[in-house]
Amino acid sequence: MTEVIFVLIAVSIVGLLLWGAWLAVRAICRALGMAELHQRYVATAFCAAPFVIWFVANLDTLDALERTCRDELVRTDRMAGTSYLTVQKHYDFWSKKMSGGGMFAPWVSEPYQTPKVTLAVEFMREGRQHSALIDCIFSKLPNTGDPPELAFQEIRFALEDVRTDGASGAYTWEPWFPESSVPGTKP
Repeated sequence: MTEVIFVLIAVSIVGLLLWGAWLAVRAICRALGMAELHQRYVATAFCAAPFVIWFVANLDTLDALERTCRDELVRTDRMAGTSYLTVQKHYDFWSKKMSGGGMFAPWVSEPYQTPKVTLAVEFMREGRQHSALIDCIFSKLPNTGDPPELAFQEIRFALEDVRTDGASGAYTWEPWFPESSVPGTKP
């Protein structure tokens, strides 16, 4: 309950500050002889600027290793004939500290220890939606400093699922394997 009260107070304070800034900018515009409509436009743009800057700064973009992984993924034979590739989640084990596993099997990957990038991607193949978990393995280049530079080594498909639509709009994800890896088929 105290968190809700704290949030309400914080929102009220920010609202009052923005309202005060909006009035101050309108007063400055009025002193400069601007029309009423232009005063509102300028004041609103001034007050909206911090939100726009915050939104742009928090966009989740791919870093250089993640872009390399995505670009190499597109070049693989397994991705031939696919379209609409989107990266849903991305994990850079090289330059960021990662952890997971929960309470029963915790693990931590310290920065500059594991030269790997993992991408969770979705794409279309033969008119059906696919979802895959991709590991891009990099190798450390010798004598390139600390931390060492990396070179792309290989891509591993950790898993790939295909979406199967059911009745009444429900769907399930089922494992998908390339024909060359299905037992009893020729590569």
